[in-house]
Amino acid sequence: MIDATDASSTGGWITNGAGYHFNNNYGFGLVDVDALTRAATEFTGVTPLQTQTTGLISVGATIPENNAAGISRSVSIAEGGLLEEVQIRLRINKNQNFFSYVEDIKGVLTSPSGTQSVFLTPALCNCSLASPESGTVNLDWTYTSNAFWGEDPSGEWTVTLIDVPSPSGGSHDSYAMPWHSFEIISRSGSLISASPGDFDADGDVDGRDFLVWQRDSGQTARLRADDNNDGLVDAADLEIWQDNYGQGGTQALVAVPEPTSAGLAAIAITSFLGLNRRLALFSVVAG
Repeated sequence: MIDATDASSTGGWITNGAGYHFNNNYGFGLVDVDALTRAATEFTGVTPLQTQTTGLISVGATIPENNAAGISRSVSIAEGGLLEEVQIRLRINKNQNFFSYVEDIKGVLTSPSGTQSVFLTPALCNCSLASPESGTVNLDWTYTSNAFWGEDPSGEWTVTLIDVPSPSGGSHDSYAMPWHSFEIISRSGSLISASPGDFDADGDVDGRDFLVWQRDSGQTARLRADDNNDGLVDAADLEIWQDNYGQGGTQALVAVPEPTSAGLAAIAITSFLGLNRRLALFSVVAG
């Protein structure tokens, strides 16, 4: 994390639903080059991009002036995955035959896990997007947020628009802005392991990898034994190990114990609960 105490109006560190630190000023922070180069050898590519869209959602309501609560609208995305980025298309109308100012509007997107991303920061300047025709859309823009990287997109997303008062006042503070519509687009994918089942990344799929799986079974932290990147070390990952056992070189002579009854119970319980928190693709940030 760079500038860990950053509390500026444009930044500030958050921890998203996948456990990653993010800051609008610094992204995910300083790249750990050693970790990046090591991780690059463990994967062969990425799955095809999975895109989901809510379609254009009509709002047809005015953004309250100088109101800290703003106005919010929610919409759901059905399918899961591992988020790479989220796009927010925003359309705001002008409602008079004069310039409509949008520089005092703040936009916040909240994910199903509760992570909030400020995708539109008030400029608080005399810049405008003017349209000569009365009643036409004068802001139609698609913003991109990376703050949700590694989260599961399935569930309810909320867009909030807030009219922020200008520090110096001004005529634009008296202009009510009609919110026309919005659209949310999720873009997901996951890395493809270079050696499926090689949980200890030693080049062999052997008994030692089973011991790694047994140690991590039932965990939802970012662990290497989560070979299918679904956010849980479980029986599905063990099946990957079984299918690839013996690949990569000479097998180590390590006794492979049977899963304990507690381990099997943990698998059954977590499968029943349907835990769906996803892990991020892999960590390349320091700290």
